[in-house]
Amino acid sequence: MTELHARDLRFTPDEGAAFLNQVMGLSLTAADLAALEARTEGWVAGLQLAALAMRDHQDRSGFIRSFSGSNRYIVEYLAAEVFAAQPAHLQAFLLHSAILDRMCGPLCDAVMGMATTDSPVTTAVGGPPSLRASYSQLILDQLERANLFVVPLDDDRRWYRYHHLFADVLRHRLTSGVSAETVASLHRRASQWYERQGLVAEAVQHALVAADGARVADLIEEHGLRIIVGGQVQTVLRWLRALPDALLPTRPMLCTIHALALLFTNELAAAEARIQDAERGIQPATPPDQAQLIQGRAAAIRANIARYTGDLAGCVACAQQVLRLLPETETIARTIARLHVARAFRVSGDVRDDAERRAIAVIAPFRAAENLLGALAAITNLARLQVLQGRLHAAAATYREMA
Repeated sequence: MTELHARDLRFTPDEGAAFLNQVMGLSLTAADLAALEARTEGWVAGLQLAALAMRDHQDRSGFIRSFSGSNRYIVEYLAAEVFAAQPAHLQAFLLHSAILDRMCGPLCDAVMGMATTDSPVTTAVGGPPSLRASYSQLILDQLERANLFVVPLDDDRRWYRYHHLFADVLRHRLTSGVSAETVASLHRRASQWYERQGLVAEAVQHALVAADGARVADLIEEHGLRIIVGGQVQTVLRWLRALPDALLPTRPMLCTIHALALLFTNELAAAEARIQDAERGIQPATPPDQAQLIQGRAAAIRANIARYTGDLAGCVACAQQVLRLLPETETIARTIARLHVARAFRVSGDVRDDAERRAIAVIAPFRAAENLLGALAAITNLARLQVLQGRLHAAAATYREMA
């Protein structure tokens, strides 16, 4: 028996170019051919429909840039030949899952509102299988066997996506057939599932599409600090910019996250302004531990602002506030504050044993956290102290640790 699947029936780029330019006589440029091939993924009927549509357009490059599942020819073909031919339960599945850029069984179950207990999920495409059999997983298997415009993303057939044009058609039918709130509820379910799996970026993205600003704010407050320190500052700033302007001043903890991101992009005045918003947001009804956390984070950011502007004494003073206010669970902020305090000898001139002990103690936490920049700063601080002590051989050995 010989089986033919969708990948066997697709045109290669060369075949697509020959069909469009030689058979259909369109004389498209190489760039236009590449863009159209990427959009249709070599789907022969899609290429033919695009070619027919382009005959009515003088600006063929512009048409290719805008070519999507909302194009009249694509909608009519897929609606009549594919979607309408499916049983009702498959139509419902296709529409609900169309909001997803990639799909797996438990995720689709969650989006469809099915009661499920999430089992561990392979989140990396191509990883080992770990999904339990679910209703939606069986549907995805069925769609693939039927060659119904699904593309497997891993060898284990756990993660899928829809063909781009088919996804466009499904989303168009969904948004034109149900209320905006219904669509938003699907995105909220997807967001909740992704958060449970530890996929914060996907969780935020679906919350943004759902226009659920409060949920986006909750996610940033919960995970933003870790994401910023991990180097994805612009990602967090993009999420914050998508929120309503009036929301941030009402969320003091969110203001501290925003201030930290602004600090990392060297927008010091804006960071200070956002810290002041956070402090104004502390109300009499604010729980004392939360108020102290906000004040401690504000002091941590101000310590860095002071250091960046050359106010070392102010930096040390703010760092001492951090150590008084923040609980031990605020590991990152407290470790950085200890480094700032370990620099106090540069202000006081006290280079005795106690100053050295502080300088040495702060190195290990940075190394344990695999924070290379922090470790280098701490080692440099120790070496400078040893130079001031007159222990030049020890300072040279400390500097060699950075090599």
